[in-house]
Amino acid sequence: MAVPTAKDMAEALRQTGATLHKKNLIDSAHVFYEIAKNTVPLGAGSIKWAYEVTESNPIEFKRTYNSHINRDIRPRIYASISVHQQTTGGVCFDRLDLALEIVDDENNVLIKHHIDLANSSSGQFQGGPLFHLQFGGHTPKNSKTFEVPIKEPRWLCIPLDIVLLCEVVVANFYPEDWNELKQLPSWHNPIVASQKLCIVPFLEALKNKASASEFTLLDHLWAQKLGPSYIQHGFP
Repeated sequence: MAVPTAKDMAEALRQTGATLHKKNLIDSAHVFYEIAKNTVPLGAGSIKWAYEVTESNPIEFKRTYNSHINRDIRPRIYASISVHQQTTGGVCFDRLDLALEIVDDENNVLIKHHIDLANSSSGQFQGGPLFHLQFGGHTPKNSKTFEVPIKEPRWLCIPLDIVLLCEVVVANFYPEDWNELKQLPSWHNPIVASQKLCIVPFLEALKNKASASEFTLLDHLWAQKLGPSYIQHGFP
């Protein structure tokens, strides 16, 4: 299986933004076009590439009514992603930080989730799964008005990128639009490219380790155990 390149992912971002905009799920595709423009190899022949969606200029979806709280809400996404090498099992991230916030019309954060690659400092990784889902965290500009003091649990989860997180948002908050979008190659093809980048190598690692009796799956994927070798070589 060919691993998607920076050029492939730039095109996936452009197509996703254009499709969401055409469907009126976002007001502008400008953020997608900007990050696509910057998704380029960091040097001739390099596999290294990165992009960022800042907290001050996030991807913002249109208002949608939520019957549980009887008011409108808006999902918004920001992210920082960096790929630093290609491996036999796909690519290796050295930074993957995605945030999904749900806000009301007054811009109050109602709920927030992070999907992260575990933090490391001087080769030492934080406790938790290497790729994890976490509730809460700082709001934009490090405001602590919606900070959850207890950081655990960090849930084992598959790595996602912006394209895949957009699919999660649309499927959950705009299900009728999702059913229509699924028929469009301009929606489907970028998601498949992102799956090859993010999910396929992870699933291969799960398959290889799930039946092993030496360690439990969570133990094997714990950041303090797997992190150092992953950063050097990708998934085993």
